[in-house]
Amino acid sequence: MVFGLGAGTVQATSVAATEQIQENALRQNLDFEGGYPENLVIGSSSTADTNDMLYAAVNAPNGIFWSNDFAETWHAPTGNADFGTISDVQTSDTPGTAFMIGGINIYRTENNGETWEELPAVQNVTQSFATGMDGLLVVATRNGEVNISTDDGDNFTTITSAVTDVAIAANNTILALVTEADDTTTLNTVTSAGAIATGLNGAWSNIATHPEDPNFWVVSGSTNVSYTANGATGPLTAMTNPAGIEHAQKAVIRPSGRIYLGNDYTDDNGATWVNAAISNWISFDDVNGYVYTQTNRGVGRSDDDGVSYTDKVSGMTGVTVNDLAQDSSKEVVWLAAQGGFAKSENFASSLAAGTEPTWEFPILPSESSSTGSAVWVDPDQADVVMAAASDTLFRSDDGGVT
Repeated sequence: MVFGLGAGTVQATSVAATEQIQENALRQNLDFEGGYPENLVIGSSSTADTNDMLYAAVNAPNGIFWSNDFAETWHAPTGNADFGTISDVQTSDTPGTAFMIGGINIYRTENNGETWEELPAVQNVTQSFATGMDGLLVVATRNGEVNISTDDGDNFTTITSAVTDVAIAANNTILALVTEADDTTTLNTVTSAGAIATGLNGAWSNIATHPEDPNFWVVSGSTNVSYTANGATGPLTAMTNPAGIEHAQKAVIRPSGRIYLGNDYTDDNGATWVNAAISNWISFDDVNGYVYTQTNRGVGRSDDDGVSYTDKVSGMTGVTVNDLAQDSSKEVVWLAAQGGFAKSENFASSLAAGTEPTWEFPILPSESSSTGSAVWVDPDQADVVMAAASDTLFRSDDGGVT
């Protein structure tokens, strides 16, 4: 019996929810709930500005999920489409419409995530795209193009520009970080006629815009974070880097002016930073009073403006399996996965009987050991297990009880 790895599966490459036979081997999703969401965005299902739709891009093949009950339950698209690994998702201001990047293609839904269609006019996309008002969609490609649509992706205008990141200001101005010959980046405004340099240069990789003030922008790179309150005229003012920021992250700006970067926020444009109980990204639903962020299990929702978070992963079957181990009987199988470890004690006998193995998940060696990176079980003594998580190696002599 031979096993392979995938996102939430045993055997070969995974999709987020599937069962297939490949070359005499069963490829089956284990339905572990959770995942590694790259982003979560908020949209509306049928009436604008109701914020009753959520879309989560989980870094796994076919890892796109939607919720219409404020993350209480998550749903995958219908059908057997293969989108590749999902890296980002954004919503249109058109109710029911959203876009996602799967692999190197961009897809659109017009029915609240039930089905998605590829937009074939844009190929070889980067992981950078943005949406604005009135159907504005901007997509950067790996071959040095920026594609602009003003009708939710039905038609595109293409300009040539080597873009690192794109964003859209509150007045629908398109912004782009353009890579120059010396590897510095220039902040540009973009129209269908081409990119226009603002004269603001630096070593940046991300740009963020204020949701209401069209002139307030934040650019961030591996060594610096800066802001301007004057739009394209600048100047850019350097912020103090928050502790622990060692690589470029994209800022999030609230209407109040609070800026989030990494796991910290500032209320004084970067003079001082305060640690926040978040990880990687944060999304605010000011209509319904919820805040969302990434947690060890997947998506967390806060009902108290970010003071505390509760995991909301029901139906989000996007867990990535990183390693597996089995004893000599093939009955005991351990998986190291996003969100913890999983264990089955009836694997071989269940498969022989044509039934599903029983899994215990998540198993956490400690409160901080959220993601398993490696696991080993003694072939002849299945109670002896070694598990690696959060830069720590754990040993159990009682089958993972302690």
